[in-house]
Amino acid sequence: MKAISVLVLAPFVVFSSAQTARNVRVTSDGLIIATQATGGLLVQRGTNTPTEILFPSSRVTNFDDIAVDDSDFLFALSTNSRTICSYFRNSDSFSFVGCVSPGFAVSPFSGVSARGGVCVVSGGTGGMTVIEYSQDTGVLDSNPRFLNAQLPNVVGFPDVELLNGNLAAMSTDFRDGLPRFGTMLVNLESAEEIRNFRVADSLRFDLFIGSTNFPVVNAFYGSDNGQTYMYTANGGMTVQYPTEPDSTVVIDAPAPLGNSFRAVTLAVDQQSDVMVVGGLLNGVQSVILRYDISESPLDPLLLSTSEVAGRITSVASNSGVVSYVGAAIDGRIGLLDEVAASDFTPPKTGVPDSSGYAISFSFWFMVVVVTCWV
Repeated sequence: MKAISVLVLAPFVVFSSAQTARNVRVTSDGLIIATQATGGLLVQRGTNTPTEILFPSSRVTNFDDIAVDDSDFLFALSTNSRTICSYFRNSDSFSFVGCVSPGFAVSPFSGVSARGGVCVVSGGTGGMTVIEYSQDTGVLDSNPRFLNAQLPNVVGFPDVELLNGNLAAMSTDFRDGLPRFGTMLVNLESAEEIRNFRVADSLRFDLFIGSTNFPVVNAFYGSDNGQTYMYTANGGMTVQYPTEPDSTVVIDAPAPLGNSFRAVTLAVDQQSDVMVVGGLLNGVQSVILRYDISESPLDPLLLSTSEVAGRITSVASNSGVVSYVGAAIDGRIGLLDEVAASDFTPPKTGVPDSSGYAISFSFWFMVVVVTCWV
């Protein structure tokens, strides 16, 4: 008996969104920053008219994702130019510091996060990049601590959220084991895995938009008793202790919504002890859920459900005010202030929403090695 290896051209499907990613963040005192599908960053205080931060040079033609650290330094990721730009807080706006383009990966999905003098680009299938920055000036180091670091058992890192300058929650497509998607906690000093948490009710490749709205999103919450919790949205919703293995608890969607609700984004309002979740009903209607996490972080109490227009992509919250953005809604940041709970009937499936969101399918071929024993 001998083995014969044969090369086979096998078709596979690549999913691509018909719309552009949008993301929103908020500072510790409630200043809102958002990306646009086209144009620079929007900065808005409350219901005031937003101002626009233009691109720092002709080389940078888009900002797809943003991060705000504890000192209100702003970091903006451009996937087209593979550049990160930093800004310092200047009253109700931001002033440009500088950009670096050290050759980090961003494809096919990527995100950025910053804490404690460390900025991380998740890097997609190209590996994570760790860049240090001055906590006094916001100046980014042009020589990364790690450039496109590949970790074992990882297909790709579509997003990232930092707990501090030493620990990153990497949204992860795992190579081995099930479920396939979840979060890998990574030591940023050594670029090594600490532990991982999987999401059983995962969206996999459903409901992403563009390169920086992949629906595996994490947010941290620090309770008054000193315990840290990590919340995850990926179709289903989970909460876990990031420092303890096998600590995942599933958060059920509200009974009227049930399995029709799929979470695509979330954020934690530390000042108000509230978790905010953005998602879709039947893949159509955008909905925002607000949960009280002050008394029982592992069993959040639903405060409200609210329908919002367009196709939601990102949420943020500060002191009870929820901000959100959607695909193809440039020039506007949505606000929900002290939302009252509401009951509504989920829409029928198969009805396109007002954003015109669609998924396109591209057929490619990959080489598969098939080994036969004869």
